[in-house]
Amino acid sequence: MNKEIEHIFRNSNSPDELFDTFRKAITHHISDIELYKILLANPVLSGEELKMYTEHLSKVFSENAFDLFVWTGRIFSNLSSDYERMEDSISYFVKAIYKNPQECEPYLRLLQLYNYEINIPTNSVILEVAESFSDKVKNKRLIYDNLAKLYERKGDSEKAMEYKRLSSLS
Repeated sequence: MNKEIEHIFRNSNSPDELFDTFRKAITHHISDIELYKILLANPVLSGEELKMYTEHLSKVFSENAFDLFVWTGRIFSNLSSDYERMEDSISYFVKAIYKNPQECEPYLRLLQLYNYEINIPTNSVILEVAESFSDKVKNKRLIYDNLAKLYERKGDSEKAMEYKRLSSLS
């Protein structure tokens, strides 16, 4: 059954078929998160459908919510030329951070979304989240190094030096 479901999740271009197969997988208690990630990555899904599936899966498989949120954030970040999708990406990385603030990946992915070309509202959200939670991360040095590089690239040498100092203390 898993092979059939994977084939549909991977290849279907019908949202209805994907939904029916999703329901079938949930009903049969299929708990393979990698299988559901294939569904979430199917490009036929609209942003709203992607959010709906992710939210449902994060409730059914709460022990995997962190991974699902990071995965969905990554999918939305690939569509970041659309400002709304960038906001969605940030939102899912933030959800992942709240789920497990010690893991580095969502912070690093957030920082990659920073727009150096123009000052957009998401830039301040990215910095606020990364700076306010960075002390909870296991590998603080990695986050502080990335924040230092970001501030260096922005031309804020004072903040860059502050994060370089914090990195050296970590």
